[in-house]
Amino acid sequence: MKLFRKSDAMLQRPLWLKLVIAAVALIGDFLVASVRLSSSEVVEDRLVPTFAAMIGTWILLPFALRHTAAERDPRSTQPGPRSALVAATIISATVSIAEVRPSVFMAAFSAASRRSRLWMAVVCVAMLVSKLAATDISIPAGESFAYKLGYFGSLVYPALIVLVVGLVRSNQKERTIALQAQAELTHEEMATRENFARQEERDRIARDMHDTLSHRLSMIAVYAGGLAYRKDLDPEETRKSARTIRDEAEAAVGDLREALHSLRSEGRIDPREGVDSLVERSRRAGMDVEVRYKQGTGPQSLAELSTMAGHALNRAVQEGLTNARKHAPGEPVTITIAALADALLITMSNPVGPAGKKESGNSGGYGIVGMRERASVVGGSLQVNDEDDRFSWTLRLPRKEVQ
Repeated sequence: MKLFRKSDAMLQRPLWLKLVIAAVALIGDFLVASVRLSSSEVVEDRLVPTFAAMIGTWILLPFALRHTAAERDPRSTQPGPRSALVAATIISATVSIAEVRPSVFMAAFSAASRRSRLWMAVVCVAMLVSKLAATDISIPAGESFAYKLGYFGSLVYPALIVLVVGLVRSNQKERTIALQAQAELTHEEMATRENFARQEERDRIARDMHDTLSHRLSMIAVYAGGLAYRKDLDPEETRKSARTIRDEAEAAVGDLREALHSLRSEGRIDPREGVDSLVERSRRAGMDVEVRYKQGTGPQSLAELSTMAGHALNRAVQEGLTNARKHAPGEPVTITIAALADALLITMSNPVGPAGKKESGNSGGYGIVGMRERASVVGGSLQVNDEDDRFSWTLRLPRKEVQ
């Protein structure tokens, strides 16, 4: 599964960040240790264990901060490599040897925020036991409650800080990972639905080609039957029928090749219903639709498209009229047809009414996906321009001569 393919890259810290962390740990440890040692009455007794603990901490810190990709997988219960827990526990246990240092908190925070209550408890207990073992916990009689509370707080505050920060960071990680998983699942679901829409459109394409191919084959059968059973045909009529059979057979072969390229079935509406018929039907339904042919084009220009390109155009116009009727009721629709050297450009545009603005971007349909798929199958393209006050698309379809 490809859900968490980026996890390794996200978990790997860049080199400069690792150097910054090391520098902060080094400088912070030296500052804390120097302040504590300077105020100690027996410096010599604390010098060796302090620097030994600091050096050991720096050696173990890279292991304590290690991560694995499985940590970001919500299906995994692995909080990280065991070496990270061992290193963090040892570092946490040095809290009483050389006081509380930045490197100790770094290691403890890292272990406590790994989405594991066990890891959190281990490092907190290690810090608490270390402080209790190195401190005389007997309190002289007669001391106030505030003194006792402060004394007890000085023993538990490192573990308490790690516990609170660990809980907060662990919960944040849980939510972040869950959101990332949901986002990637939604992305995959949308991709699946889009692929389904593409396949569905290819099904319609194949069904359209099937209808057209059946029509051509029936024409061939009619003319062939006439040649077989009529004996009163003169040579010219016979040649004319033979040419018709040949032309229809060649067209049928071309249609079949395109149908096999697109594959499968579904859909209804006669694919041979042209643009003029679709426009006339919409006008009868009360829509204001205008067809403009630019210089050099006319209704006959549509005949320059292959069968499959014609189907793509008809489906696009049908889809555009349906969308305009749904999202911009009462608004005028303009269809402009222009000619290029090797293709036709068909543009449909309409103003966006108040209802369309409300529903903008929320349509659950995949009409545009299907239109783009049909255009790409025949070697064309589709461009969509969705503005605040106007919606339009331009379909480019190659002519027969270049196919």
